[in-house]
Amino acid sequence: MPQLSRDYLFLTSNLDDHLRSGHQAAADAVQAISEAQFLASSDDEIVAHIKLKWTVEPLALQEDAARMEKRETDVDVSGDPNRFFFSEDRRGPHYIRGTEVIIRIPYTGTGWLWQAQTNPSTLSYPVGIIHSAGDTAGTIMLRVALAHDVPAERFKQLHDENMKLIRQFIEWGTAQVNAYNQGLDRVIRDAAVQRRQRLKHHGDLAAILNIPLQEKAGAPPLKRIPVEIRRPPPLPVPPKEGMKPEPGIDDAIYEKILSVIRHEGRTFETAPATFAKLDEEELRDILVAHLNGHFEGGATGETFRRKGKTDIRIEDKERSAFVAECKVWGGAGEITKAVGQLLSYLTWRDSKAALVVFNKAVAGFSELPERMRQTILTHPFFLREIPTNNPGEYRFLMRSEEDPGRRVTVHAYLFNLYSR
Repeated sequence: MPQLSRDYLFLTSNLDDHLRSGHQAAADAVQAISEAQFLASSDDEIVAHIKLKWTVEPLALQEDAARMEKRETDVDVSGDPNRFFFSEDRRGPHYIRGTEVIIRIPYTGTGWLWQAQTNPSTLSYPVGIIHSAGDTAGTIMLRVALAHDVPAERFKQLHDENMKLIRQFIEWGTAQVNAYNQGLDRVIRDAAVQRRQRLKHHGDLAAILNIPLQEKAGAPPLKRIPVEIRRPPPLPVPPKEGMKPEPGIDDAIYEKILSVIRHEGRTFETAPATFAKLDEEELRDILVAHLNGHFEGGATGETFRRKGKTDIRIEDKERSAFVAECKVWGGAGEITKAVGQLLSYLTWRDSKAALVVFNKAVAGFSELPERMRQTILTHPFFLREIPTNNPGEYRFLMRSEEDPGRRVTVHAYLFNLYSR
């Protein structure tokens, strides 16, 4: 009688139960974050921080890397009905010489999935030994032993039947795991939203009081630009002074401001000979005029103010929530200096900024965007890059110069006004 190891797979526990527990544990992890660190983190950062731990990786066999070994062994044939035994004890064991084949297949994925019963399932289960430690960690071992008088083709038949079951259970489990992973983002985000609502209700510590900006009637519509957020590092530390209610620019308004600047900069590029004659301050004044054509402040009617030589600001009580710095390209050193100026201006939690750079003198413009990007990536206060789909534009998360717990989003443009 052929022998396979009796180490059944996908039978010990229930996969649905595991995955429900994972969602609950992820939601509980939101509550376990300290209040100060929770308030210092965006929902996207919380989701990515927790999701990384509770994501389940589906199983995948690397069958092209399978390796086999064989050896002589004693095979118990007492269960073979085609054999006759002279012993009074028919049950045996009765051993005869044979061959054992051992096949090791590397795999990737979350190890406990090998023991979890899938939904759907069958009454037949595959067998194998999972190695999770030592030199053979990350492999599944399959064993088949046959008596010497059994045809060699029987090895392949038994192995193929077992592998067919393994592949089927992996396929079923993968479908469940993918559905779990897709729902993990929503579970964590819902828990974060609910906690923010509780904190706001019980003390308003997490409130962000938006500066009252509204679009002026008749302002031309501008398409919002979708922004993908990459997985961030671990949650940031809270600000030195703790979390306090502070005004801020919400994401939708920030995107609208950036789109106005983008449209104006591209307008400059269509007539470079006209606009290249203007200096930094004159280019800034045009941007201020157009920004105030789209937005108005709740009290003064003038939202965007000129302050300093080249910057544009939104302020409340002499503190800046948004700053745009306008510069003419003068090399990497000027970019580093301009970023430092932005970080020194902005001291609020979740402050937002724009760096608007105009090239008027360099003919080889195609090299400048990457030079600007690399310069900012190496800035001592750089935290991470946020992808953006617009050519010649980059977005970065930086830390405040005076407080590492405060973050500043900097969106950088480079417009080409070079004209012969």
